[in-house]
Order: sequence, then structure tokens, then C-alpha cells
Amino acid sequence: MPGLDLSLPVVRPADNTTYLHRGFDGSESPAGCLFFSAADGGDGALYRVIYGHNLHDGSMFGALLRYRDPEFYARYPTFTLYTPEGAATYRIFSCHTATDTEPLYRTDRTAGADYDAFLQQLTEASEYDTGARPPADARVLTLSTCLTAYGSGMERYVLHAYQE
Repeated sequence: MPGLDLSLPVVRPADNTTYLHRGFDGSESPAGCLFFSAADGGDGALYRVIYGHNLHDGSMFGALLRYRDPEFYARYPTFTLYTPEGAATYRIFSCHTATDTEPLYRTDRTAGADYDAFLQQLTEASEYDTGARPPADARVLTLSTCLTAYGSGMERYVLHAYQE
């Protein structure tokens, strides 16, 4: 992610707890590593979530909170996800706080009017107007971290981005 000095591997786990405290290589690590929601449908899924810790030194997903500043967003509105299938560019369209119980963490989304209404809800939840609007049935990636470093509560900070 340009502007954040964020270039880390993302794993696809069997559950959402294994990589909270394990590195990419499986070794014990208090920082854990970035991971896709275990419930998502893989590379072909319409809607996916990547989780990462908000560490006090700004590493991992801690730097995502820089997107609270609209000027930072204006300089860095896109990022690239590299997979074995190739590179995909994503445009951020919404940045906001959430709780870990919100429907935005459901990854079993299917194309159609309900999905497009969900994308509109995500757009409207943004702390500021990014000017970006996801097209109908867009592939969306949500990046999620705790609102505070080593957060113990349910508050999260999320970015939603659609594949260009």
C-alpha cells in the first residue's frame, strides 16, 4: 500500500484465530500476520475481508488509521493485491469505524440488488466522501483492524475498496 510502507503476505487460514499470534511461516509471533476471513470464498469471491493487528509502532494494519485524514486518502486512493493469479488494483471508497459484530464481516455475498444496496451502505458509512463509487456487483475487499493498538474492545477501523 503506497504511503503506508505496507507490503506483507496474506494467508488464507482454516479459522480466524490461528494467525492472530502466528507469523506467515507458522512460527509464534505476537504480531500475527495478515489473513483473509476463513469464511470467504477464495480468490473468486465477490466480497472478502482481510484482518490484521493494529500495533502500537504502526506496523501491520496500524497504519490504516492514516486514512482517517481525507488529504492522505487523496494522495493514496488505491492499493495493489498480488496473488498467484496476478495483480489486482483496488480503489478505496469508504473508511470508517465499525464493531466486530456488524454485517460487513459476512462474506457470503452474492451479486444482485441486495449486494448493491450493501455496497451503498458501506459507501454511506464512510467518515468522509471519497468521491469513489463501487460499480454494481463490484469485487470488494475490506481491510479490518482494531481501532486502538492492542485493542481489547469490539471497535474496528475498516477500509472498503473495489477492484478496478
